[in-house]
Amino acid sequence: MTGNTGRLDWVDAARGFGIVLVVFGHVWRGIWQAGILDDPVLFAGIDAAIYLFHMPLFFLVSGMFFEKSVLRDGATASTLRRFETLLHPLVLWSWILAAFLLVAGSFTTRGAISPMDALLFPSHPRTFSGSCGPCL
Repeated sequence: MTGNTGRLDWVDAARGFGIVLVVFGHVWRGIWQAGILDDPVLFAGIDAAIYLFHMPLFFLVSGMFFEKSVLRDGATASTLRRFETLLHPLVLWSWILAAFLLVAGSFTTRGAISPMDALLFPSHPRTFSGSCGPCL
């Protein structure tokens, strides 16, 4: 534990490791899409290793604390609180990304988007516009 905060060091370290994997995974796919990496076997192997590991890590760590939250707040309140804490960042960061895509135009690997696409950005899923080869 860290001091008297009640936090577990290994849980924070696992979350930090997961975040590093998420960032690396996005950069890795960006390098592939940009054509900087041209070895499909290497790309597919590392991509699969990252994406098969980091999300289960987050589910495992968050699942460890879900029961305590439900017992403390109740199932409905706990679920609504989780929904709220995840929805705000999703919408905010979606609009920030959409603003960058709107300004950057066709200079991105995703291509240009319209102002209406930017407004609706959080509401519908995105796909890669370029060829992602083995990651599909």
